[in-house]
This record gives sequence, structure tokens and C-alpha cells, in this order.
Amino acid sequence: MDKKLSIFLRYLFLILLGFNLSYFYGALTKITIKSLELIFSTYTKPLVVQNFIRLPDMVIEIIPACVAGAAFYLLTILSFSVPKISPAKRAKILLLSFASLFALNLARILLLVSLTGSRYFEAVHWLFWNLLSTIFVVLIWILVAKKYKIKEIPLYSDIYELAKESILFKKSKNSKRAKKNHKPGKKNSKRYRNNAFLSGKPQKPRNNAPGPGASSRKGNRYKKKKGKKANRAKS
Repeated sequence: MDKKLSIFLRYLFLILLGFNLSYFYGALTKITIKSLELIFSTYTKPLVVQNFIRLPDMVIEIIPACVAGAAFYLLTILSFSVPKISPAKRAKILLLSFASLFALNLARILLLVSLTGSRYFEAVHWLFWNLLSTIFVVLIWILVAKKYKIKEIPLYSDIYELAKESILFKKSKNSKRAKKNHKPGKKNSKRYRNNAFLSGKPQKPRNNAPGPGASSRKGNRYKKKKGKKANRAKS
């Protein structure tokens, strides 16, 4: 599948899911109530009426905030904003992430039920609501990414892929490559000689090549030195 089409479809799904979170919360609420009913039935007889679970000594109401729908949606965003993952692998990542968060959320609800009527209830509830829920999501994603060897960064990798396909990115890359290949102050000698030959202009002699008359000057110097030595010998 084309990269741009894959990015478009993945983020379209996330946007559509964001506009229909009520169904998302509704499904999570039903699953949470059924799971709690099953757990409570191991030692008592709970009575479930809509979103209420009646126990012998208390009544528990499962409201949308209890099911941590925002945390599940955040995990969905992290899973779908990573490129270069096959649909089967993405489904496994999403399933493992949801199962881990769901188990932790059930444990949170059971802990708060056990603390009902305690003076620590509000403090523990505030701690879970404002801090631990975010930490749970981050830890789950780190562990899942490590397990499935995900090297790409959510959202950033998609933006980088789109930037690579853009015209501005290609132009800047080509200009950097041209600057790197261009070395000021140096000429291609072969190209320079060919251009001089085609244009009919005389070529400049190289610095290390002897110019015209250089051999005669050397001969005159040699003769002068030889004559001086002969005069000294006579004297």
C-alpha cells in the first residue's frame, strides 16, 4: 500500500473513532460490569441493574470515567500512528495493550471498592485519576513496543515520511548535496584544458612545468660558474 494512502486511512479511522467515543465508552462499560459481576460472584451474589452492581453491603455505580475510555483511546492513537507495521501485528499490539490496561483498571476499581468508607479513599482515588492512569498508559506502550521491536516514534515518524515526500524537503536535500560536492578554489584541470582547447584560447602553463628559455638560462649559469672556477685556478 502507498505510504500516503496508509497514513490517510489510519488517521481517518482515529478521527472517526474520536467522534464516536460514546460507543467506545458504552462497550467498555458493559465489559467492565460483566467482568466485575463475574469477580464478585466468586464470594457473593451481586445484582446488576443497568450500570449498578448491588452487593450485600454497598451499591457500586460504574460511570464512564470508571472505565478509563480516554486511556484506551490514547493507546489506540499510539498503535495507529506508527508506520511500517502489518495489520496483523497492529491487531496484536492493540489487543495486548487493551488487555493490559483493562486488567489494571479492574484492579483499580476493586482496590477502590475495598477502600470505600476509608479515610484514604479520596486520596487514592485522586492519585489514580490524576497520575497513575497516565503512567499506566506510558508503561504499557513502552513494554509493548519493546516486545514487538517497534523502533518508529508515534506520530513523528508519519510526519517525517510526509516531509520526505514534499517538494521543499527534496529541494533542500539537493541543495545540501550540491554544496557538499562543490569545492571552492579548485578547478577540474581536465575540464579546464578541454574548454580552453575548444575555445581556442592559449592554455596557461603549469607552475611545475618549465617555461620557454628555462633550459638556456640554466646552461648560461652553468658556463658562468665553470668560468669562475677556471679563473680561480689560474690565480
